[in-house]
Amino acid sequence: MAKEIITVLQIGETNWEGNYPFPDNIEWLYIPKNSITDFLEKYQSENDKFKRNINVVLLTDASYDNSVIGLKDYIEPYSLLYTTQITPDSVSNEVRTFFIQQMAYPVNTDQPAELVDLISHTFFSKQYGDKFQTEHLLVSRSFQGSIRYDGNAYVQLEGSFGDHFTQIANYVYNIPKDEKPLEFWPEYIKTDNCFVQYRIQMIRLGSNDILSEIIINEEELDKPFYLKNKLEGYLHISILAKGKGTLKLGPTHYRFSRYHFGKLLPGGEITADSNRQEIFHYFHPGDFTPPLNVYFSGYRTAEGFEGYWMMKSLNKPFLLLADPRLEGGSFYIGSEEYEETIRRVIQDSLDFLGFERSQMIMSGLSMGTYGALYYGIDFAPHAIVVGKPLVNLGTMAYNERIIRPSIFPTSLDLLKQYTSEDSDNYQKELDNRFWNKFEKADWSQTQLRIAYMKNDDYDRTAFYDLLKETRKNGVKLIGKGWVGRHNDNSGAITQWFINQYRHIIATDFSGDKDES
Repeated sequence: MAKEIITVLQIGETNWEGNYPFPDNIEWLYIPKNSITDFLEKYQSENDKFKRNINVVLLTDASYDNSVIGLKDYIEPYSLLYTTQITPDSVSNEVRTFFIQQMAYPVNTDQPAELVDLISHTFFSKQYGDKFQTEHLLVSRSFQGSIRYDGNAYVQLEGSFGDHFTQIANYVYNIPKDEKPLEFWPEYIKTDNCFVQYRIQMIRLGSNDILSEIIINEEELDKPFYLKNKLEGYLHISILAKGKGTLKLGPTHYRFSRYHFGKLLPGGEITADSNRQEIFHYFHPGDFTPPLNVYFSGYRTAEGFEGYWMMKSLNKPFLLLADPRLEGGSFYIGSEEYEETIRRVIQDSLDFLGFERSQMIMSGLSMGTYGALYYGIDFAPHAIVVGKPLVNLGTMAYNERIIRPSIFPTSLDLLKQYTSEDSDNYQKELDNRFWNKFEKADWSQTQLRIAYMKNDDYDRTAFYDLLKETRKNGVKLIGKGWVGRHNDNSGAITQWFINQYRHIIATDFSGDKDES
């Protein structure tokens, strides 16, 4: 398979090319720092694809004049790297502002070959993330304690694990590994008197030979573990334990790593609560003018951010949120710590831009509709735009039994995870997690725009329930329905969804009237 070419534009006094060994997937462009304007004019006239060709701009000198600001129309946020030799006094206020607006990264340029090698492995174009599922976790026959399967969320082991670390479980499937670095994040919960280790073994292609073995201790698991070697083969993961108590083993997440340049996407971030449950978030500054567009990803079995190009097409600041738990998402609900993290991420984006909450649109499709509405209650944004709403999670689980058998078992995991064991009515309890919050909301400053399927087999009454509740308060709600089940006309829903965004931005944030 051909390697992806990473194009780097270096701007400085001395061209690094030829002076250091560069990886063969690096395409190197160089210009002196006093030639930026001429270079951009030439490239603009000769290469209309210039914006897509430059992956990284690298500033290697200690000072630059304002001509460097001309790069802003040709590079993406998070793709500008500047040497740590640049100080606040060595560039103008305008250049410093430009660095902030480009979400630029400072880098150490003392070892050019090491830096270029790092760039060659971290600024690839596509995101990739997946997980070892709990259903593929095989418990060792030597374990004599109790084993309990907590849906697809955890395998719970309780008993004695011995005085020394021994293998307690392993994932039955291996994963391929190429030259790209990987990072790992296991989900687990344990009592204090038992201890856990994760073992990663690299197996040679076409054989059972073990090329390398790494043991990861708990102390190293406070942050993602990076597998940096460039060996190719298959990875096998097993779990070791010692002590006595309860150990709940969840999925182990793995992703192509960008190290400190971001998670999944350059600039992407991942935050985990104390139960090691994660939320993905990515902020793009757009044109720095309102509104901030917040998009909650739909259900994704592949881990990563959804909706990047759709939201980028609006040319406004946007925030992407994604939930990687369970098979493809846990509807953005969790511990109070988890939910507070999501609220903080949204508020931090508003604060960075200097926007009020009324200068924000929150949105989502399918699973993302729950997040948009659930957290929209906390923020009272200017508008909430959703397509194919899912809000009655308890009813959705109930529908799995007769209306939609064996189609969406994650709904049963939600019921198990977010209702109390002594509940008299699990379905109602989970439904009310949303409605108890929704009914107390102040919708006087927020408009709702909802596209729905008239024969939705996941949550049949979601739109009508929302309509009923908002009518009590005279809330502005615009809805449009299509005949069909939940996944029957996603194209029409998505087109309506993005048209609503464009209409709101044009009429409420730019002053332009759009009567279409």
